[in-house]
Amino acid sequence: MTKELQDSYADYQKQQGTMKEDKKQVVQQQLVEKQQNIEGFRRQKFAQGQGEIYKENEKIFAPIKDKVYKAIAEVAKKEGMQFVFDKTGDVLLLYADSSFDVTYQVLDSLKRGKK
Repeated sequence: MTKELQDSYADYQKQQGTMKEDKKQVVQQQLVEKQQNIEGFRRQKFAQGQGEIYKENEKIFAPIKDKVYKAIAEVAKKEGMQFVFDKTGDVLLLYADSSFDVTYQVLDSLKRGKK
C-alpha cells in the first residue's frame, strides 16, 4: 500500500508540469484518498487499545499477566513486603498493600474542601 502511494506520488511529481489543472486536482484527490485508506488500515490494525493486533495480544497475554501478578502478590505477602516495583523500565508499581491506599481519605478531603 505504502509503496503504491509512493510510486503514485512520484509519478504525479514527474507529470504535474504537463498536466492540465483539472487533471491535477483529480490526481491529487486520488493521492489523498490513498493516504487516508492507508491511515485507516493502520488504525484498524495497530491502534493502541483499539487495533486488531493490540486486542489479540491482550487476549493472548491476559492469562499470563494474571498468573504473574498473582505470583507477585503471593510472594509480597509471604515476605511481608508492602510495595513491589518493576525495575526493568519506567518505575511501575506491581503490588501495594491495600492498607496504604489513601484514596478514600483524599476524596473525603476534597469533598470537605480541604486542600
